[in-house]
Amino acid sequence: MRQLIQEGDFGLAENKKSKMPVSDKVNIAICCGLFLFMMFFVSFLNANFFDLHFGGANIGAPSVSGVITVLMIMICLKMLTINNHYGFAAAMLLMFTELTMVASAVFVKNNFQSIAGIAMNLGGIFLVINQHKYIATIEKNENYLRSLSVTDALTGLTNRRGIMNEINMKISCNEPFTLFYLDLDNFKNINDTMGHACGDIVLCEITRRWLSVIGEGCTLARTGGDEFALIVSDDSEESADAAANSCINSLKNKLVTEKCDYYASVSIGSASFPHDATDCDNLMRYADSAMYKAKSTGKNQLCRFDSRMLMEINSEMNIETEIRSALRNDTFKLVFQPQFTAEGKKLRGYETLLRMSDGNGNPVSPAVFIPIAEKSGLILDIDRWVLRHAMKTFSKRIITEDIILSVNISARHITELNFAEEVEQILKETGFPPEHLEIEVTESCFISSVEAAIAALKRIKESGVLIALDDFGTGYASLSYLSRLPIDLVKIDKSFVDQLETADSRGDFVKAIISIGHMFRCKVIAEGVELDSQLSTLRELSCDYIQGYIWGKPAPIEENAIQSKV
Repeated sequence: MRQLIQEGDFGLAENKKSKMPVSDKVNIAICCGLFLFMMFFVSFLNANFFDLHFGGANIGAPSVSGVITVLMIMICLKMLTINNHYGFAAAMLLMFTELTMVASAVFVKNNFQSIAGIAMNLGGIFLVINQHKYIATIEKNENYLRSLSVTDALTGLTNRRGIMNEINMKISCNEPFTLFYLDLDNFKNINDTMGHACGDIVLCEITRRWLSVIGEGCTLARTGGDEFALIVSDDSEESADAAANSCINSLKNKLVTEKCDYYASVSIGSASFPHDATDCDNLMRYADSAMYKAKSTGKNQLCRFDSRMLMEINSEMNIETEIRSALRNDTFKLVFQPQFTAEGKKLRGYETLLRMSDGNGNPVSPAVFIPIAEKSGLILDIDRWVLRHAMKTFSKRIITEDIILSVNISARHITELNFAEEVEQILKETGFPPEHLEIEVTESCFISSVEAAIAALKRIKESGVLIALDDFGTGYASLSYLSRLPIDLVKIDKSFVDQLETADSRGDFVKAIISIGHMFRCKVIAEGVELDSQLSTLRELSCDYIQGYIWGKPAPIEENAIQSKV
């Protein structure tokens, strides 16, 4: 795959010599001072034939000069380790100065006792040059590896680590900037339909377009598969937003690849320093939240972070904490809503519904905590908790009554590789008969992977468990998919049942859903039935089962046991 930045470009940064730190300057200056002191001391020894006496030993001037020359070479090598570039320049200057003085003493003053010093200095110069090249090679490799650690291999852009480094650097310098999070809309469709190679080509083309429009003073990074980040160093909100909007506009023209032509769009969220946040983590979190807000309100647009989003984030964090606490302390509550035959009102079974309260005992709506659980990944643990506790609750009652226990399972959980094994394991643990268990799924479980969802449902079906398709008609599944599903029951969503009260569309949608369900040899149940007129119409349309307040509200198992006897 072609990269936007070639591998050779990684070495550009290493050729740019940064300013030498003050501490390096001081250390090199100290080394230079020591070298010059030793150089003049050796010159004094050689000029005056001065010998040193230690105890009874007499050390001649040439020997002392040789020892000091070795120390001088070691000082030059030390300067290379302090700063290879500037240290090498200083070492060469000093070494050639010393060589000149030694050569002058030999050839001008005919002091041939110093001739060995010429050889030692030449050897020292050779050693310093080779050490300099060796350190330069190490630094080059380090720079290359460092660039790889902060560079995206596909596009050549800065990666997540690199953009975080730049954010922290700008924050430390107190430099105002705006951070944008860019997420391509529905990009997964390309990878699923055309393959990842085609997806990579599209990503590179999108990157090329964005680099051509964002202008100078901006840093573009790829932080994930189809996620990017953009830093705009500009005090003006309008100027910063202009760079982001240029990214949106650059995708209006179709992307042409060898396999197909593709139109892309991007949702962007932004947060600014220091206005919205003063640290990297919160800044990235706020920009990410604004991006998801842009997606949830229509996509292909820019959304700026504001304080209301912060309140939503804090609320979500609190609810997520409550969910974790409920899982840990077993404080979730289960209620069960009865299901009856439309004709004769015979009890079919119960749908399991989950309830949760906050720390103050106030109820939290499932419409609030379930989406947060799905976003955080806790929905998988919730599914397991509900399955296990519902089966334990009904295990004794199932022995004496021929009823069905229906449990909702999240779309995300259905496509997990080991979901079928988990269900089988819980059935085994609780001793619950599989033919009395019904798993409810929604059409949204087919969005991420149709084949994986169908395979998982067939595996569950083989174990004897019933399958119900919840909220039928509100999702995305086509009739071709439905014909392949091993479903036993189709549930009509309450929104369609409510339409039974409107004169214009009385019964049309519901009649069609019931016909489709029966066409696939499935039973049909209507949920949310509250009025006698709705019940009467559903009976006329041959709906098999009824669920709703008209015959039974969700209640704990004890209350349902009493109702079933009445």
